[in-house]
Amino acid sequence: MSRGNDIEYKCVAVLGKRIIEGKISEEYASRIKRLEEHLQVLNPDLVIFSGGKNGDNAHSEAEAGYRHFTLLNPGFPAEKVYCEEESKNSKENFKNILSYLSNLPAVRKGNFGLENIELDVVSQDYHIRRIKKVEKFFPKVSLLNPLKRKKLRYRFLEVPCPYIDSKNETEKWQAGLYFEFDDMTLTEVNLEGIMQEKESRLKGAVIKNLEGNLSVITGLLRKSPKGQKAKKIFDKVSETMPVLLYFASKFTELKNKNLTRSEKYFLSCLYPDFKDRIKTLGLITDPDKAAIVPGRH
Repeated sequence: MSRGNDIEYKCVAVLGKRIIEGKISEEYASRIKRLEEHLQVLNPDLVIFSGGKNGDNAHSEAEAGYRHFTLLNPGFPAEKVYCEEESKNSKENFKNILSYLSNLPAVRKGNFGLENIELDVVSQDYHIRRIKKVEKFFPKVSLLNPLKRKKLRYRFLEVPCPYIDSKNETEKWQAGLYFEFDDMTLTEVNLEGIMQEKESRLKGAVIKNLEGNLSVITGLLRKSPKGQKAKKIFDKVSETMPVLLYFASKFTELKNKNLTRSEKYFLSCLYPDFKDRIKTLGLITDPDKAAIVPGRH
């Protein structure tokens, strides 16, 4: 079954997205649609849907995704699909996908190794950008490390977010705001590294990234759409701006010097508050939370 270039086995993994009231979101549906559109070109030996249960939903993200996939491609062989239903986050997605591939019968028998497997990962463009940024600036904690250590070849199939070009003014505004806060994960990773003493200072690239985030967020807040719902979101986000701006000013101060003990203490106190605020905002401003598509669930 040789594919050339030493590739003996091809796999496509669709990363899950939280299930809302038993239904998949528009964003998750767009990932599955992209898979369906590229099936003939990719010609995979295996399709993995990865994601565990969240909330009170009866089905895991993986199973719900597979059910939706069968509506688009009812003839696809069930024996070529695996639902990975334990993952709770992106790190576990990659870890559990790698574990399953490592235990394929052909791999265990020595017919071919992980280095002979090609993995295509399907997710939203902003999610993949974040993974690549962490890989670039913090390779020690990259989600891709397990794949690289096993020499498994991987590629990304990026899917545009369905909300950023929405004709609905409020939805588009919410999406832009959410993606900027999501991009602050780079800051979170740097801070976690400092708290765990894996990093000794705040990196200049991270400071620049955060300052760019804050600049865009400030501009979005000034263009808040009309309407009561948008006003509530605007008020909630505005409450966080003082701490974020203070955060940015502190980063600038530390840009060209190592952190002192007192500065580390300052960050250790501020970090939990920052993280909680971002988490809360993510739940409020994520446009995906309210967008669902019909399906057999």
